[in-house]
Amino acid sequence: MMMSDENTKEDRTPADGRNILLAFRDMPVDDYRYRDEVREVVNLPEHRTGTMAQDWAEHFGGDGHMIDLGDAVGKLMAAVKELDRRTAKRA
Repeated sequence: MMMSDENTKEDRTPADGRNILLAFRDMPVDDYRYRDEVREVVNLPEHRTGTMAQDWAEHFGGDGHMIDLGDAVGKLMAAVKELDRRTAKRA
C-alpha cells in the first residue's frame, strides 16, 4: 500500500501522459532473475519482468538503484490514459 489521500497532497497538476508514454516507448523492459545472493537476503521471487532502475532514472529521475513504486504506478496510469485517449479518437 501507499499513501494516496488527496488531503496529504498539494500543488496538483494533470500528468503529461503524452510525454510519459513517449518515455516508456524508449525504456527497455526485460525478463530477468535476481542473483541468488540478493534473492536470499530479501526473499524475492526467482523470475521478474520490469525495467532497471538505471533506465528508469534516465527517463524519469531517481537514484538509479531503486524505483519508487508509487511514482511508477502513477506514470503507468498516465500512459494508459493517454493510450485510451488515442484509441477513443480512432473509434
